[in-house]
Amino acid sequence: QLSASPFAFGKQLTLLDVYIAVARTWGPRHEWFATNTPNFTAVADAVCALPELHKVLKANDII
Repeated sequence: QLSASPFAFGKQLTLLDVYIAVARTWGPRHEWFATNTPNFTAVADAVCALPELHKVLKANDII
């Protein structure tokens, strides 16, 4: 079971967390993720909220 506290493995950001945030943007996936994978959505939201990642996430159309 994936936790979302706030990241997949707890309080430490990992590459998996960033991957989840990116995967949510492939195709029309935001609604599907929100409905079917609330913990993935919470992790993706936590990643996208990190100010230190805003520049790279915006440059790659993640946020």
